[in-house]
Amino acid sequence: MRIRQSSALPLSAQHWRYCLLILAVLLVPLYIWLAGLGYGTNIDSYAILRSWQRMADSGWYRPSRGQGYPLPELAIGFLASLGGSQASNALSVILALASLGLGYDLLRRSEAPGALPATVFVMANPHWMIRRHDLT
Repeated sequence: MRIRQSSALPLSAQHWRYCLLILAVLLVPLYIWLAGLGYGTNIDSYAILRSWQRMADSGWYRPSRGQGYPLPELAIGFLASLGGSQASNALSVILALASLGLGYDLLRRSEAPGALPATVFVMANPHWMIRRHDLT
């Protein structure tokens, strides 16, 4: 019994890197599109906005949850007051992409094999995309 070899040419490591980079670049517009969908379904988003509104109206801080979350309440609330969900979600997209970039750089500097595939895997993961959108 003969094993038939595939006629497809195997991709070199450099070609795989290019394919993964192209996939990453194609995912960025998806992130931007998700940013335009509103505040998402996470109830915390609205609690954060209420907390900001109270601070803006009365000057008193009342946490959006038990332990409070002052930095996001200030940043997201302020941006939402300026540009609605698009502005606050743009911050989420920027921070998500920065986190991916920092994670990739950390893996690359530690000489871990597969830094780029790991980063693109996280970036393409639906849970990652939805959470970036939902957390506003």
